[in-house]
Amino acid sequence: MVRSKLVPSINYPEIKALDSSDTKHENYNAPLYEASVLGINTIISIGQIKNTFVAQNIVYYPIYLIKNDKVISQIGVYELFQTDIPVLMDDEGDINLEKASAPLLYSFVKKSLIQQAVYIPSGADVVTDVGLMKKPLSKKPISLKSLESLEPLESLANKGVAEEEEGEEGEDTALQAAIRASLEPVRLSDVPLKRKNIPVQNIEQSLAENKAYRHIKDEAWLQSYYHNNNFKVIRNQGGGDCLFMAVCQAFLSIEPDSDISVIKLRRMLAEVLTESQFTDYRERYEMFSSTLKELRDENKLLSESNKDLAQRAAAPNLSPNDKLTLKLQSDENVARYHEILRETEMYKEYLKLVYFMRGVRSLEALKDIIRKGEMTSEYWGDEWALSSLELILNIKFIVLSYRDYIEQNKKPYTESNVIICGSDVDEKRKSEIEMMLMQGKKGMGGVGAMGAQSERDVREARDKSKFEEVTVINPDYYIILSHTGSHYELATYRDTAIFTFPEIPFCVKLQIANRCIESSRGNLESFSGAYQKIPQFILFYQQELGLEDIGKSAQGGGGADANHVLTANPHFNPSIVLIYHIGSADELPGRAQGDYVSNKDKKAFLQLIASGKGKNNWRKKLSNEWCEPFTLDGHRWLSVEHYYQANKFLKRAPEFYLLFTMDANKKSKYYDETSILSRISQDVDLAKVAGKKIPNTTIDGKKVSLRPDDVDIDSEFFNGRNTRVLEDGTMAKFNNNDELAKILLMTNNAKLINYVFSKPPTVSIHLMRVRSKLRTKKGGINVFETIEE
Repeated sequence: MVRSKLVPSINYPEIKALDSSDTKHENYNAPLYEASVLGINTIISIGQIKNTFVAQNIVYYPIYLIKNDKVISQIGVYELFQTDIPVLMDDEGDINLEKASAPLLYSFVKKSLIQQAVYIPSGADVVTDVGLMKKPLSKKPISLKSLESLEPLESLANKGVAEEEEGEEGEDTALQAAIRASLEPVRLSDVPLKRKNIPVQNIEQSLAENKAYRHIKDEAWLQSYYHNNNFKVIRNQGGGDCLFMAVCQAFLSIEPDSDISVIKLRRMLAEVLTESQFTDYRERYEMFSSTLKELRDENKLLSESNKDLAQRAAAPNLSPNDKLTLKLQSDENVARYHEILRETEMYKEYLKLVYFMRGVRSLEALKDIIRKGEMTSEYWGDEWALSSLELILNIKFIVLSYRDYIEQNKKPYTESNVIICGSDVDEKRKSEIEMMLMQGKKGMGGVGAMGAQSERDVREARDKSKFEEVTVINPDYYIILSHTGSHYELATYRDTAIFTFPEIPFCVKLQIANRCIESSRGNLESFSGAYQKIPQFILFYQQELGLEDIGKSAQGGGGADANHVLTANPHFNPSIVLIYHIGSADELPGRAQGDYVSNKDKKAFLQLIASGKGKNNWRKKLSNEWCEPFTLDGHRWLSVEHYYQANKFLKRAPEFYLLFTMDANKKSKYYDETSILSRISQDVDLAKVAGKKIPNTTIDGKKVSLRPDDVDIDSEFFNGRNTRVLEDGTMAKFNNNDELAKILLMTNNAKLINYVFSKPPTVSIHLMRVRSKLRTKKGGINVFETIEE
């Protein structure tokens, strides 16, 4: 018996003869394959699919050793998950063995057996591993028929086994281990068929499911995040094919007989690749590659310079001053050397995203790379692929970021938001997808697109004389994806893998509304993606949540006057956007949710992430909640947030104001070391609650108030003083700390936007005004206008 690698409880019998089901089908034409088995070049074929273990989602194919178009012996099996069949199918309806998992060889398979069927190819191109199959050798596959004298060959094989076991056991064991581990299985885990009617989650159902939630060891991260046991993440090992595999899994749950496959999705994607998108990829690759070369060349010069300095420093009779001068020069070289190392690491990360462009000089060459699949293409599904597939299939991807979940300390959905809104590709880069889809502007819905849109169909659908902007506004389906940063996996809810709008879990729709719809208020398109153009989400936002219309002003932003301020403000360039908040991950500039930095502008932000190899918390440090003590108004403050909240009480309750300070909090009449109020000066979250209109919170399961009944917020605070207080506190924070000031200045003239959970993102005018003041103070020149006091 040989044990299954996919389901260890399954054992395959080691049979040398033709499988009985294969002998019954005389009309079955089996394709021949050239392969290297145990280092010997030979010919193999496979039998028909066997469904013995289909109840466990496993099917398998017998492998036969072939000589002179006849079977010598069965030597093993190819096993795969039943749900993987569509992905591994080639154009002729056969399993593509080049992409199948490593075969399971029977224990009796030794070199002496394989040598009975040595194959000498006509050319020098010989495969090197049984896991790397060639295409069928002939368009005329053979019928599987055993040799007349199979028994003697079996005896010979067994004899050979005995002989080899005496002297080559170690070698054979190593060879078989290498063969069997040569390829990990490419798996499409089983996804249940979608039920016709699934429960629609409303707010009451959502809360009930939260209440019923029970933590399970090793549960999917979405279960922990949503506090809901009905979420699952369906694993796949697709590598560069992970996005396409997830799409296949989703559609197969509603139409299991569909011919959807990774290859077909990739071919359709290749056909909508435009010259402008190719140019964008090419320019990015060339820019990042040339910058890396410049850094390497500079590093070489620094190395040569330091060698020269060392030789000069070793010269006899060198004066102390000259030695000191040489040492200072050397120290400068060393410092620059470390900067180059950090910059190199950053540009390597950028280059990884477009490394598939290496050697690609034409649009057709890139299309060929995209068309490749089943673990062979260097092109991984990216943002352009997501947007294009949405248009082609008339779907919408809902992407949930696992990385954001981790960076935000695994906070639940009630305290954080991991929705990736995506960029509005159709408006910002509409030239990337310049194509009219079949049936007018609407993409081919669902699986129907698979059959109808062959390469020829797609070419005919493209009318280059009638390019128009295409926007997904009425998706047929929604697919929820879990994204780790480089890997996509399908997410399900109540065993449903593909959703109509009503079927999307309420908690997910709520997060999309809060993060992606709200952000369109105040002119923050970089954060909103395409959701604000989907009527169903707009209705949900307006009716289900009872919120005001899109486009109306939010408190402190929006409206014609506010928009004029944002677009004409002298302190930032509106075409460059950086997002920050206290829970921000250390993403490269241009790669965080809501960022927009063009390729040509990325080089300007090299220094921003150079320190600490990009792990310097630069986004977090921009936040008002970042804790770095500074002095202002005669007191020490832990953060700008402390200073801001304290000033709400300066005039009407100065004793309570002191509780927010680090140096005078114990002088306040409200200070009591046994009271929670004594911790306000050291805790940003407590300071924020204490400054709320209703200062109540829950601590250790108990509801508490963080403000005495006789203390009220100064009603005059919001009549303009709040703006001055915020800017004064921000100025003191950065002016008192050179490292923080350097970080702020290295954001150059980017538009800085602060994201606060469950609120619309806000443009940080105060922070950018401080940046301009610091630049002027340090002798720099502002690109736009002088400071307006």
